[in-house]
Amino acid sequence: MGIFSDDTAEDISSLQHIAQASVNFYNSTHSKHSHAVEVDAVEVKGDFDHISTVGGRILREYFTSPTALHRVAVLLILSNAFPVFGLKRKGRPLLSLNERKAFLSQFTCLFVQAALSTMTLESEGQSYSLKWNGFPNDEFRDQFLTYLEWIDPAKVEIKANQEKVQKDHTKILAHLVLGAAMMLPYCVVQQLQPPPPDNQLSSHGKPPLLPGA
Repeated sequence: MGIFSDDTAEDISSLQHIAQASVNFYNSTHSKHSHAVEVDAVEVKGDFDHISTVGGRILREYFTSPTALHRVAVLLILSNAFPVFGLKRKGRPLLSLNERKAFLSQFTCLFVQAALSTMTLESEGQSYSLKWNGFPNDEFRDQFLTYLEWIDPAKVEIKANQEKVQKDHTKILAHLVLGAAMMLPYCVVQQLQPPPPDNQLSSHGKPPLLPGA
């Protein structure tokens, strides 16, 4: 299944696939658009084991019945919180913390559609998908991106005698996830899905690449 499921290996594979698809999409199209922070290339530098572990913990401990948007919100928040991407400008690493945060707040929004494309909602015998529909207006966009920029990108190393630190850190991240999950419904639309052919993989199979990736 993946994306913060009980199967850790599948979860990490799905997260890596979504991240790499988003990286490929950005690297192949960024020259066609202007950006607040210009970045020539993005690459996946870290692993997603820690994100998978923390994401699973958040969903288990703070969300009784996590929805698709809760799961996507976890991915969005943790991708801004933990440094897993290398950014380059003119062939050199981008080291400015403020510029990195501003860029990643926009870049990680690609994860929303990439992750949603792997999920199917079931209601009254019908299957639905959620699709990124963009920000409802400029003010909403600016506030949403600012919300992500305020996340401090620092990995907290947890030792055996630091259980309280772990619990407090996870709770802060869970609060951020809830805020993002409350904003995401304004940015997505629900679509009725036709029945898939018998030989087609379900939405819980390998996540598809982003268009153009």
